[in-house]
Amino acid sequence: MRIHRFAPFAAALCFAACAAAQTAPAAPEKSAEAQQAESAVREQAKKFYDLLVAGKPRAAEALVCEASKDEYYSMNKRNPRSADVRSVELADDLKSAKATVFLEDEFPFGQIKKMVKMPVTSNWRLESGQWCYYLSPEGTEMDTPFGKLKLEKGGASHESSGQPAAVPVDTQKLSMKVTFSKRQLALPAAADGKDEIVVSNGLNGPIQFQLSCPPVPGLECKMDQSYVAAGKQGKLLVSFAFQGTAIKEPPPVTLWVLPFQTVHKFPIHVIAAAKKP
Repeated sequence: MRIHRFAPFAAALCFAACAAAQTAPAAPEKSAEAQQAESAVREQAKKFYDLLVAGKPRAAEALVCEASKDEYYSMNKRNPRSADVRSVELADDLKSAKATVFLEDEFPFGQIKKMVKMPVTSNWRLESGQWCYYLSPEGTEMDTPFGKLKLEKGGASHESSGQPAAVPVDTQKLSMKVTFSKRQLALPAAADGKDEIVVSNGLNGPIQFQLSCPPVPGLECKMDQSYVAAGKQGKLLVSFAFQGTAIKEPPPVTLWVLPFQTVHKFPIHVIAAAKKP
C-alpha cells in the first residue's frame, strides 16, 4: 500500500547539483519549550510511521490533522519495511514542524525501483494541543535526479499512482558528485596506525553507506556517521591495532554509496617498518 502525497518522493529523491560543502555555524541553544515541542513531534511522528510499518494506515488516521483527513483517506497507503525518525525542524512559532524520517521502502530511480532506505519529510501542525500529520493543499515542485518533480493536489497525473513521472537520468553522472579526498589508504605493517578518506556529498540530498572491511585481525573500518547530508562531508576511518602479526597486503576496503548503489574500492598500502641501521 502507498501514500504518495506526504512528501516522500519530493524529499526522498531530492538529488541535484548544489554548492560545495561549508561548515555550518553552531546551532543556538533550544529553549525548554522548543525542546518539549520537538520531543512531542518526534513521538507523534514515530507513532504514525510505526503504524504504517505495521500495515495499519487506518489507525494512523487518528494522527492526521482534521483538515487533511479526507485527502489522507482517499490516498493509496504506504507500507514501508522500516522507519526511523531522524530529525525534527520546528517553525519559529513552535506551531508547525517538519520531520525527517528514514524509510526503508521501494523507491523509483528513473525506470526501475529499488528497495533502499531514503530520507523523507512530513509536515506536522499543533492543533488543540496535539501534533498532527498535515498534508499541504498546494502543489509542490522540487528538484530530483530526474528533473523537476511536481506534485499536484488531485487530478489524474503521475501523482495518482504514487510514482513520479519517468524522466531520463544519467545516474552515473550524478553519482560522480560524491567525491573522495584520495583513492588509497596507508597503514603500517607491524605497528598501530590509522588513515582516513573524506567523502564529500555534492548532491542536494543525503547519501548512505554500506561498508565491507577485509577480515584482518586488528583491522577496523567504519564511517564516522551513518549518512552525509547534502553539501556536507563524512569520513571513512580505517585503523589497525598491531597484535604481534604483521599485516600483509589485504583486499581493498569496499564502500557502497546509496541510493546509487555505486561501489568504490580503496586499496590498503602496507608500509613496511624502517630497517634498523
